[in-house]
Amino acid sequence: EINEQSMNAGGLPQWPAKSLVLLGFSLLFLQGISELVKRVAIMRGLIPDTATVTAHEVVVEEAKRLIEDITAETH
Repeated sequence: EINEQSMNAGGLPQWPAKSLVLLGFSLLFLQGISELVKRVAIMRGLIPDTATVTAHEVVVEEAKRLIEDITAETH
């Protein structure tokens, strides 16, 4: 329907909410395209990969920091 409204008395128009859903999916699609272009550029060597740290390296660094914090508290 063109003038779609809720079933409640006074019937608020539903098109603003439905428009926001469409806008959200459109923005999500554009973000996906952006990520795809970025990943292709990284694979071709056109831009540097900023996410070169592995999960293991992150855990090791976190453990080192925690050990330093604990030793600093005990001294």
